[in-house]
Amino acid sequence: MNRSTALRIEAVKSMISDLYEPGRQDRNKRWVWRHAAAPLMGISLRTFSRYVNTPDEDVKKALRPKSDPRQLSLFPEL
Repeated sequence: MNRSTALRIEAVKSMISDLYEPGRQDRNKRWVWRHAAAPLMGISLRTFSRYVNTPDEDVKKALRPKSDPRQLSLFPEL
C-alpha cells in the first residue's frame, strides 16, 4: 500500500468517526460517503467501503518510515 493511499484511508476513517451515527437512519455510512467523501475526494462507494474495512495495522505499517540499510546513521542503534 502506498503512503498516499494510507493517508486517504485515515481521512475516510476520521470522517466516519466524526459524521457516522449508528442509531440514526439518516446518518449512515452511505450518507457520509455521499455528503463528505465523494465531493471532497472523488471516490466511489466501493472504494469508500474498501477504505473503511481496511485494518488499522495495514495503514500504520504503510505510514511507518522505511529504513534503508545503505543510509548511514549519525546515531547507530545500540
